[in-house]
Amino acid sequence: MLVGELKNEQGNPVPLLKEWRRIFDVLERDTGLGFDVHIYPWPRALAYARDGDGLIFGLAKTRERSQVFHFSEPVFASYVWLVTRSDVSFPFSGVADLQGKSVGVVRGVSYGDEFEQNKNKVFKLEEDNASLSSRLQKLARKRMDVMLFSHRESNPDEVAAIINKFITDEMVEQSLPPGTAFTVLRKPLQAVDIYFAIKAEKDDGIIDRLNTSITRAKKNGDIARILRETN
Repeated sequence: MLVGELKNEQGNPVPLLKEWRRIFDVLERDTGLGFDVHIYPWPRALAYARDGDGLIFGLAKTRERSQVFHFSEPVFASYVWLVTRSDVSFPFSGVADLQGKSVGVVRGVSYGDEFEQNKNKVFKLEEDNASLSSRLQKLARKRMDVMLFSHRESNPDEVAAIINKFITDEMVEQSLPPGTAFTVLRKPLQAVDIYFAIKAEKDDGIIDRLNTSITRAKKNGDIARILRETN
């Protein structure tokens, strides 16, 4: 099982998300499979999966990826929110509203077909590592106009509260003008379904087995309960 590495604000790797581990536990018990989890920086995990070196979790589906991978049923959804400085917020209803802007993203992460088709055409990418405080510093210093932030929370006000906790970070606080905070735009870029996937030629039936188990875990509420308890 290949998964992307997450790091804390000091740049050190953190353990597998507990909600992912609990979801894996449910599926292992139900399918009889055993997941040998290997954590890598996301671009490397994706490259290994493309080479057929394992099942990958946390992948969003795109047209290009669907030509390479067999995808499971979606396990849960994550929302992609747009974060700005409060003094330079703007209305957002779709990708066209990003015209001419610099958009901060996590390197190696895909944000869907429409976003991929318009990057560096309608808007410019500012790629960075996954450290939230580092990305917020860039946003605070106007090195980007807007930053994408993925989270399971569906309420923009709750997401703003999560983001603005980082203003207490000394480097972020020093980068923001007095009286300025971060704003989460009311409409997310998209809701992204999260999947298991495996290189098509390597699928020996594991995706069908996972689909049966995922469907059951959704129907009986196991996945919803895990996400609620770890939110």
